Amino acid sequence: MAGAPDPRLVNRLGAAALLIDDAVRRRTADVAVDAEALTALVNFGHGRRIEELRAALSLSQPGGAHLVTRLERAGLAVRAPDPSDGRGTLVRLTPRGRAAARRAIAAREDAIRAVVGPLDAAEQEVLLRVLDGLLARASASRRDARRVCRQCDGAACGHPGDCPVTRAADAVDGPFDR
Repeated sequence: MAGAPDPRLVNRLGAAALLIDDAVRRRTADVAVDAEALTALVNFGHGRRIEELRAALSLSQPGGAHLVTRLERAGLAVRAPDPSDGRGTLVRLTPRGRAAARRAIAAREDAIRAVVGPLDAAEQEVLLRVLDGLLARASASRRDARRVCRQCDGAACGHPGDCPVTRAADAVDGPFDR
């Protein structure tokens, strides 16, 4: 096992995380209400139970219900009873919700491209390998994978076959019905 991380690495990675988070927040703020929820729904939650969305976003039961209510009021999602279990509720994106999710994903990608764009091809390849390892280690379950990938563009990472997060979750929980 590796030793304790170098404090410089910890500090610089924290600063880089904030740099990227600030850039993404600026670009997605005008795109859609609850962009994170919309991208999670388009990635894996559309037509599934609210509990899956809540888990990915680390929301309480009331928090999940309030979130879906906001999305419904904005015309971005609708609820429906779960036909396999009358106690459950499914959430689906409306066409308007899917379009907003696509805009949010594109805005996120634009923000991150602006941050990493100055890196040359070799630097980008090294960073990609490091991030693949980091993300795979953070995905010890399907639930972890949903949390990590809640804002991802599946096509960009090669989901499912080339995605380090999906591969790690599949190794633990078995293949998921995508």
